[in-house]
Amino acid sequence: MCWPLQSCVLVILVNPQVCMGYFSVSLPLYDGDTIPAVVDRIRRVSSIPGQSHDCHMMSLAHAWLLLGNVRVELLRYKIDARSIPSLGEDSGVVVIGATSRFSVNSEGNLVLNDPGNGNETVAVGTHMQYKVCTS
Repeated sequence: MCWPLQSCVLVILVNPQVCMGYFSVSLPLYDGDTIPAVVDRIRRVSSIPGQSHDCHMMSLAHAWLLLGNVRVELLRYKIDARSIPSLGEDSGVVVIGATSRFSVNSEGNLVLNDPGNGNETVAVGTHMQYKVCTS
């Protein structure tokens, strides 16, 4: 059996929320990945309940999340804005829109294409954030 190799970049996604129970996740982001596909992968790896996750496999500690809608936001760092984070402060990060798509350029770097923002292309690096939001 032969599996096709697809270009990818290993990205570390950090959850900066205090007392949430979700921590860092390392995921490969493939060329052509969409935001919903990445969020679905984060949900599966971190056991975050949602539309594509089996809730019966969830621990009782996460049962309170079923009371409301749970969404996962993906955030990227602004260019040259990485600093020591302050508790409860979101400076230096930008929420990635749902229509964005990741690609791997010829140098092997991860690039974000955002058609909702004038087809902007931004190099995102290997570290991003994700947040679990209940509403």
